[in-house]
Amino acid sequence: MTSEMTGRRPMAALALELRGSTRFYEVLSPESLFEIVRQCFALGEAVMQDHGGQVCQITANSLLAGFPDGEGRAAERAVGASREIITRVSDWAGQWQERFGVRICASVGIHLGAVVAGDLAAGQARIRAMVGEPASVAQFLVRRARPDEFVLSEAVFAALGAAPEDIRPLPQTVSLGESPLMPMYFCSPVHAPDYRLHVSEQWQPRMAQPAV
Repeated sequence: MTSEMTGRRPMAALALELRGSTRFYEVLSPESLFEIVRQCFALGEAVMQDHGGQVCQITANSLLAGFPDGEGRAAERAVGASREIITRVSDWAGQWQERFGVRICASVGIHLGAVVAGDLAAGQARIRAMVGEPASVAQFLVRRARPDEFVLSEAVFAALGAAPEDIRPLPQTVSLGESPLMPMYFCSPVHAPDYRLHVSEQWQPRMAQPAV
């Protein structure tokens, strides 16, 4: 396997995950699930590009994108992309629920730091990839997010400067291995600021350790 790398560079890593009010991959046919995922990721790629980012990895129900820190605006661009993708997926949710009988939402995690990104090649196949702590932490943070919500690390929040009022601190902090406790911040572009006080227990985030 060979690779073409951009070299280590500062980026905002954005992890997007599709969520359902039920285990949609168990109740939908493969054809229906593929149609939803295809629509979401086509939208996601377009939104990331519009905000100066690029999709680096895609799995069955998640993607990872990077935003180069040109002019110190990587955090701002990643947050802008998060707002747009969550809002637009939410706009589609009613149609999908009526057609397929499940509610599909988007959740996002964002972290900022140095990564290596580039193309991997194995034979004739080529895939894009991004590795480094920001990618792993973003994938951890998305699991802390509720549906229709994005969660940011303290590094992203600080890089925003004057952060919007709808981005608020989470009441708990997390520790990643031997790292110090890390404050987190959250925002839902489609819900009232106090929605977390009333949200159903069925939307509790999944807990998982960051990918190695």
